[in-house]
Amino acid sequence: MVKKFFIILFFLLGLGFGFDAQAFSISPLKYSATIAPGESKDWSVKIKNDSDQGAVFSPVVLGEKQDNLGRAVFDKDVDIAEKWFQDSLDSITLAAGESKTAQFNISVPLNTPPGAHYLGLAVRQKSGQSLSAQLVTTLNLQVAGIANESLLFEKFFLTKKIFFDKNWLGQLQIRNIGNVSLDLVGHEDLFYFGKKISGNYLALGNSLFAQSDRLANLNLFVGDKLMLPGFYQAEIKIIYGLTHQTAQSNAGFWYLPWWSLVVLILIVFLILFLLKKNKNATV
Repeated sequence: MVKKFFIILFFLLGLGFGFDAQAFSISPLKYSATIAPGESKDWSVKIKNDSDQGAVFSPVVLGEKQDNLGRAVFDKDVDIAEKWFQDSLDSITLAAGESKTAQFNISVPLNTPPGAHYLGLAVRQKSGQSLSAQLVTTLNLQVAGIANESLLFEKFFLTKKIFFDKNWLGQLQIRNIGNVSLDLVGHEDLFYFGKKISGNYLALGNSLFAQSDRLANLNLFVGDKLMLPGFYQAEIKIIYGLTHQTAQSNAGFWYLPWWSLVVLILIVFLILFLLKKNKNATV
């Protein structure tokens, strides 16, 4: 019991020291800007050391990409615009409670084509020879020019052509082949021998970055209602961008539940029985 108490105490103290060692904040949390090719611009990120001891911070530029839900993922060598910033940023030493500003300077090369770039103006806290924490100010940068909104269905398929149960599963992959981010509104409609029988909203996550993919797993059957055997068709329609353009794709499949096969076999036997009975009666 005593041993357990000291383990818990050590854990709590460790957490306390850990939070204190990496307690800092930055502002603002987001920038959005449009810049012309050949122009330069500065952005400021304020860093505040909220701990009770001095700390060293390292500014760094990262690229931003998305996961399949549209959540931000920051890493190096993601966006070509990372190379447009100055090669090195000086470390910043802050006393307890002190604030300073990190300057990020970008120079956009001439003849850069128009389009969106997604970056993170990151601040990393140094702890000895390693990094203990990182905070990021997102920078949505648009190189001036003509905006192009275009969405492509890379694939839309169902896992089977014939389903014997109600696990009507599929997968959808789309790609933003334009040069600006796209807001997405998806609809999933189901048809039975050409007649629409249901329609549902399709969640596709946050806005899709330019030149990025989005993958979604689908389950076309919703609810517990009885579905008749036969031919079904799933249609996916996506309304995207400020211009509200539409992209769509469809896939067909057969639903043949086991009970329908049993009924079919019984019907066949019944027909054969009746034919045989009529033949005997004729004789």
